[in-house]
Amino acid sequence: MGRIDIRNALAPTFVTGGRYDGIAILGGDGVAFGGHCAAQSLCAAAAQAGRDRLPNSIHSTFLSAVVPDEPVSYEVTWLKQGRAFSVLRVDARQRQRVCLTSVISFHVDEHGPSHQIIAPEVALPELCRSLDFIPPGTNPEVRSCFDIREAAPAQADPAGHPAQTCWLRCRQPLGDDGHAHAGALVWFSDLSMPWTADLPYLGTGPRIGASLDHSLWFHRRFSVDDWLMFVQESPIYVGARAFTRGMFFTQDGKLVATAAQETLVRRPGATP
Repeated sequence: MGRIDIRNALAPTFVTGGRYDGIAILGGDGVAFGGHCAAQSLCAAAAQAGRDRLPNSIHSTFLSAVVPDEPVSYEVTWLKQGRAFSVLRVDARQRQRVCLTSVISFHVDEHGPSHQIIAPEVALPELCRSLDFIPPGTNPEVRSCFDIREAAPAQADPAGHPAQTCWLRCRQPLGDDGHAHAGALVWFSDLSMPWTADLPYLGTGPRIGASLDHSLWFHRRFSVDDWLMFVQESPIYVGARAFTRGMFFTQDGKLVATAAQETLVRRPGATP
């Protein structure tokens, strides 16, 4: 199994003005990995916003499949440039069509009162077993960038709601580039969240899946060079659309990011 150089994969190449070029990576079933395209969109916007502002959110809508191993053009448009916030839109184009559009907001650090939910108590990552599961049809290389460990037994009972908690850490250190760390979190969440919703149905027959929209909110500075706990649950799957949400915590319990995703998951021949 090969391993992707995630630092290079996250950085699209500057062309001119607000345009950047990148290469799509196979995700599975013959199409490119959408999480990689969304992560590159964030990094393209970050290059325009500047290093003094870190992203506070990204909202991506997937419009059409991307062909792997072909160029993707990222076109950055400024929507707002204020004293505290910068907001940019990135359109990812391939073969003259928009495949993905993302709105990314950046914020200057501010101080004030704070509160957060308490992180669940789980075993330390060093004591957890590696999660070597590769979802059917998935390119294993897009998961090989991360060391993934089972923090708690997965819940796969559709009578309740599917849930899983894992530890993750990037295998390749990303250093002090906060934008790259945010991009890596976008990448990983799109790997994991669709399969959280699908836990009760693995092995029940063929499925056709695709991300519809994907959002992350970044609350604090963090590093994917260190272990992060990803707590996920899927409260509903109906009408071929599955919704999953998740929270990322540091080892000392700080909530650093929240994610939400809607995924198209069709099961041909399934009984209504």
